[in-house]
Amino acid sequence: MSRRFAILTTCFALATGCLLTAPFLVYHQRQSQFDRVRELVESHGGFMMFDMVDGNYMLDLRGDAATDDAMLALVPELSRLPTGFTFLGPGESRLFYVSIDNSTMTDVGFDALCTLPLMSVSLDCPNLTDRSADRLSELEQPYAIVSGTAPFSDAAIKRLHDSKPNTMLETRNGG
Repeated sequence: MSRRFAILTTCFALATGCLLTAPFLVYHQRQSQFDRVRELVESHGGFMMFDMVDGNYMLDLRGDAATDDAMLALVPELSRLPTGFTFLGPGESRLFYVSIDNSTMTDVGFDALCTLPLMSVSLDCPNLTDRSADRLSELEQPYAIVSGTAPFSDAAIKRLHDSKPNTMLETRNGG
């Protein structure tokens, strides 16, 4: 009987140890993954943070940080960040709040960006076309915010607003 008790006690101790260390290991793995992607964003001249309250990613790209080439390099890494989990465990889905200013990005870079789960997009991209407005209207999130200089035609803005009635549009047409 004492051998059986010793085995059960050992199993219980191991299980307790695993339960106590698992969140620590998960946190550090996710934190290192986030830090690696944040450093990549910063190497392109951008800024990124994780909002611990809402659990969403904030991405700020300006000038050379928001070119087509930068988007094609950054988006695959950004899409690998944990979604649906906090740094410690299960949670709500994670969304991206993106601000792009003074950018030479075209529809190619914007198409890549739209593969992320976007909640908010602030655009200052005079090289975008109506194709980007149409791409934005296809996104699942109903609360996209489009502001800044985007040379979308009135027809494209109407299509976007019709597809996303809750979308806030504040554009200064650049073209």
